[in-house]
Amino acid sequence: MIFRTIAGIKQLVSGVCLGTAQYGSQLDETSSYALMDRFVEKGGNFLDTAHVYGAWDKNGTNNGCGNSEVVIGRWLKSRKNRDRIIIGTKGGHPDFESKKNGMTCSILLQHLQESLDRLQTDFIDIYWFHRDNRLIPVSEILGWLEEPCKQGMIRTIGCSHWRKDRLVEAMTFSGKNNMLVLGASQIAWSLAQSRTTQVDGPYGEQLTMDKATWEFHVKSQLPLIAYNTQAAGFFAKKYDACNFTGDDFPKPELAKQYGSNLNLRYRAIAQKMAGEKGCSTNQIALAWLLQQPFPVCTIIGPRNFEQLDDSMDTMVKLNNYEWQQLRCSW
Repeated sequence: MIFRTIAGIKQLVSGVCLGTAQYGSQLDETSSYALMDRFVEKGGNFLDTAHVYGAWDKNGTNNGCGNSEVVIGRWLKSRKNRDRIIIGTKGGHPDFESKKNGMTCSILLQHLQESLDRLQTDFIDIYWFHRDNRLIPVSEILGWLEEPCKQGMIRTIGCSHWRKDRLVEAMTFSGKNNMLVLGASQIAWSLAQSRTTQVDGPYGEQLTMDKATWEFHVKSQLPLIAYNTQAAGFFAKKYDACNFTGDDFPKPELAKQYGSNLNLRYRAIAQKMAGEKGCSTNQIALAWLLQQPFPVCTIIGPRNFEQLDDSMDTMVKLNNYEWQQLRCSW
């Protein structure tokens, strides 16, 4: 396992992070426990969740919001391993049904306390602002969490879907305030480049890696916790014989989002490398992320042991020639 250092967290953090959005919803509690146990057995210690996860499933473990956090909290208690697990959770997401803004001080602090209760813990390792509100100064938003940080309820702060200019402001402000530690950023990123890098959807702005953001991370060395690292299954073996541009492709939305000529070329190169190295194409794609010139953790979302083991065994080294072949062209 590759491990990362994140400011504010004493432990090393596993480079592969287990995404848990479906826990307590599409994945029942027993299956979720089994995946977390296997993840730890394979060397992982980093879990990603959010206050809003499960809001889409009123029949879930917590009847909606918190399905994932409640399952994780019960698992932590049953395994007595809270001191060995890095928990990242998020607050401030708009209300799932009303779309009402969640980026206010009162709502964020409410989300924080509810997350602590659900996770059955007295601190969060990485607490993420799940969205940004560009109408509010960065210093004001970060100030909302100054007291929880001071009290030890939060080890480090993360910014999810914040643009480069706001991250620069956050780093500057936190550098002048010894109560606040900005530990990482989180956006979508994979070897397969999304056709859109900035979407203003019903729940706020969502970002995917672009050239300016990549250059910012190279220069600042701010760790990136990347999600959608497997491009919604774009590199899956089951599509090896499929024509992504054909009318009969089984997932038209996947082809629409990622089926560009550039991505298809990267997929073919990664597939060839995988054959030479005796690994999966998916492992090549994840290895590319883990060997960037700045710290990256890759969030994975396996639904079974086969998928989890494939992602956890991604310690594939790419030589310089292979790296050059897979360099993104923005």
